[in-house]
Amino acid sequence: MKRFIVSLLCLAALQAFANPLVAPPNAVISELYFDAGGKWFLEVEFFGPVDTVWIKTNSGEAYYLSSSAYIQNRFVVLTCDSLNNPSLAITKKNDCIKVITKSYPIDTYYSGMDSMLIGVQSGSVIDSIPPGCSINKNWWTKTLCLDCSPTLGKSNDEDGTTATIYGHFYQLGPDFESYDEKYFYFSDQVTMSIDLWAVGFPINKNCNYAAKVRAKRYSINNLVIYTNSINAVHWMDFIKNDFAVYPGDSVRVDFTMATSLKVPTRQNTLFSNYPNPANDKTSFVLDMPLTKPNGVIIKIYSLDGKLVQTLQPKSGIYDFDCSGMNPGTYICKMEHSGVTVASTKLLIVR
Repeated sequence: MKRFIVSLLCLAALQAFANPLVAPPNAVISELYFDAGGKWFLEVEFFGPVDTVWIKTNSGEAYYLSSSAYIQNRFVVLTCDSLNNPSLAITKKNDCIKVITKSYPIDTYYSGMDSMLIGVQSGSVIDSIPPGCSINKNWWTKTLCLDCSPTLGKSNDEDGTTATIYGHFYQLGPDFESYDEKYFYFSDQVTMSIDLWAVGFPINKNCNYAAKVRAKRYSINNLVIYTNSINAVHWMDFIKNDFAVYPGDSVRVDFTMATSLKVPTRQNTLFSNYPNPANDKTSFVLDMPLTKPNGVIIKIYSLDGKLVQTLQPKSGIYDFDCSGMNPGTYICKMEHSGVTVASTKLLIVR
C-alpha cells in the first residue's frame, strides 16, 4: 500500500509543479449566504492587516472601511448596510463577486483580489442556491460548494457540504476488472478533508462504487484508477459526465470508458434487467461501450407483437417504471442504429 500512497503523492507533486500555488491575498471570500428575503451576507476571511475592502459585483462597486487602524477580526460578515453604497446588489441567480483589499500600512503588505462566480455561466460550479444554504469556499484550493449548515463568522467546516454519488464502471478492461480491490479519484477530491490519499474511493469486484463528494456541479471525463497490486496510477478517459449534486443528495452517476468505444454487436453486448420478475420497477443493464448513446433504444413488445414502450437509455443502466403495465410476459429488444443487437424477457407480476 505504501508504494501506492507514494505514487499518489508524486502525482500530486507533479500537478502542484505544473500549477504552483501563489501566496493568498490578505483577504478572501469564504462564504456567501442569502436570507429568506434575499438579503446577502458576504463573509470575508483576513490573513493580514487590511483597512479597506472593495466589493465589486455586476451591479457596481462599494467599499467597507474599518473604524480602527485596520480590520482586527479574522472573519467579517459584510452586508449592503456595511458599505458606503448600501444599494450594491449581489444577484443570487447570476453574478461575479470580487473582493479587493488595501493593506495596512500600504507600504508593508500588498493588496490582493479574490473572486466568486455563481449561477449558470462559464467558470461557475454553483448553478443555484437552495433556501437555507450558503456557498462555502476553501481558501487554499479556491473550491466552491454548497453548504446547508452555514457558519457565518466562523471557520468553514465540512458539515452540510457533501453529497453521495454511486454507480457502475463500464469497460474498465481486464487490467482492472480482475482485481477485487480497486480505487478511483478525480481532482476535486483533493479539496476534501476526508482521507482520500490513503485509498481513494473504492470500486468493488462488480465494478460498482459509492463516493462522498462536495455539493456542486461537476464535469468529469477523466479519472485516476489504481489498485493495490499495480505500482502506478493511471489517468483514464471516460465518456463525459455533467451533473450537479446538492447537500444530502444521493445521485446515480455511471462511468463508461471512452478509450474502448465500439459499435455494439450481438457478440459483445450483454442486455438484461433486474429484478425479473418485476412488480413496479426494473432496471435494464446494457453492459457495452456506446459510441453514440443517443442511437441506442429499448423497445418493449407484448407477446402478440404489439409495441408497448420505447425507451432511450443515456448510460449503462436504465431505471424503468413499469407500474403502469399489465402483468404478463414481454419481449425487450435493444436496437442500435435501427439494428436489433440483443433481446431479453421481462416478467411483470402483481
